[in-house]
Amino acid sequence: MIQPCGKEIPVTSDNVEEYIHEVLDAIIGQGAKLQAKAFRDGFSKVFPISDLQAFTVDELVMLFGNSDEDWSTESKCQRNFALTQN
Repeated sequence: MIQPCGKEIPVTSDNVEEYIHEVLDAIIGQGAKLQAKAFRDGFSKVFPISDLQAFTVDELVMLFGNSDEDWSTESKCQRNFALTQN
């Protein structure tokens, strides 16, 4: 979480790593959580996500057509997104 009253805390060489971590988490971590859930809920109405577990990574790439996307379990875990999450 971004620091309360953070605009009053100067970014220095001592705290720049913490600042970058908190900004990235706010943008692509916790900040994207609601959007990811909304996408997941909408997608599940068309194709239940639990049914995707029957497919291999290669089959998912064929289904969704983007071979540049990493659909591996390791990648999903790194992004805090797993098929079994609610």
